[in-house]
Amino acid sequence: MLPKHRRWIALGALGAAVLVGAWIVMPHVPREFTCELSMRPFRDGADAARALEVTFERGDERMQSIRVAFPPPGPPREWRHTLSLAPGAYRVTVRVETGTRVLVSSASADVRAGETLRLPVPREE
Repeated sequence: MLPKHRRWIALGALGAAVLVGAWIVMPHVPREFTCELSMRPFRDGADAARALEVTFERGDERMQSIRVAFPPPGPPREWRHTLSLAPGAYRVTVRVETGTRVLVSSASADVRAGETLRLPVPREE
């Protein structure tokens, strides 16, 4: 085999290895997506939301948690936040603290890169 053929074979093997490595790693790389929550039920006077906590879990592991405090006059109508997680299925828990109560909701969510995830609005039972 000529030396120039060996060089092309080595470059081809290296390129194939890079492609296989990318194919294995890419599904686990965090991607940006936006989550949003309607805060309209939590904007009334003394019972306005004071804090919001959103937690993403996979199995028993907490993957990411966001906590936001809302100073007076209270929260915006729509709360939006961009974060980075690996695509896949998560358990998302939303906790809203108002002046008189704490409301919690939990649901399964499928996180996909570049998409907007509507979070479940906590309600009293």
